[in-house]
Amino acid sequence: MKSKNYLDVVYDQKEKPFTTYPKKLISHLIRRFNIEINSKVLDVCCGRGEFINEFINLGLEGHGVDINDTAKKHFPALSLKLVDLEKDKLPYNDNEFDIVFNKSVVEHFLSPEKIIKECYRVLKPGGIIITMTPSWEHNLKNFYDDFTHKQPFNLTSIKDLHKTSNFSQIKAEHFIQLPQLWKKNVLSKILYFISLLTRIFVPNSLKKNSKFIFFSKEIMILCSAKK
Repeated sequence: MKSKNYLDVVYDQKEKPFTTYPKKLISHLIRRFNIEINSKVLDVCCGRGEFINEFINLGLEGHGVDINDTAKKHFPALSLKLVDLEKDKLPYNDNEFDIVFNKSVVEHFLSPEKIIKECYRVLKPGGIIITMTPSWEHNLKNFYDDFTHKQPFNLTSIKDLHKTSNFSQIKAEHFIQLPQLWKKNVLSKILYFISLLTRIFVPNSLKKNSKFIFFSKEIMILCSAKK
């Protein structure tokens, strides 16, 4: 019997349909890191393809790589290459991309340093890597709900991962996936405080009832670095 695709199970469209979040996140990252239009971007392990698709929609040249072709099914025009990164290198030349993006990727590999070193290789000098991964200290109880999770990270370990791959100007911070908090105004500060209280006092059992509760508790790490 043929086993089911991981993405089809964990990211089933009925349970986890496409939302406007990828557009909001990618727009935020482009502004935050001053990414120029027409930059060449690689999404490593791009999954369903919704994040690299938004890079493309916002005027960048987007490419994806993954072990299966799920992204191509959703976005037929996407430039996608198939590769098993447990065994093989990224199928691109040295110094090819301005930006390498990876979200919820490094925690799935027993040797994530291989992936990050490959990201370094395919980046142009001065290029930026953007890595997002669950924050271990905020996800202790649920990190292994995903049976493919192998390597947890905190702020120190994610920075060391990039440092050992020769990246420089490494920055890492906790990142709440609530677009309302990304603006620098009074309302966002108030909502941040409410999110903090939610994280501390609201039971985990209520996460399924509210995205605000869910993302207030399941904090990510956002790491950036330059080649």
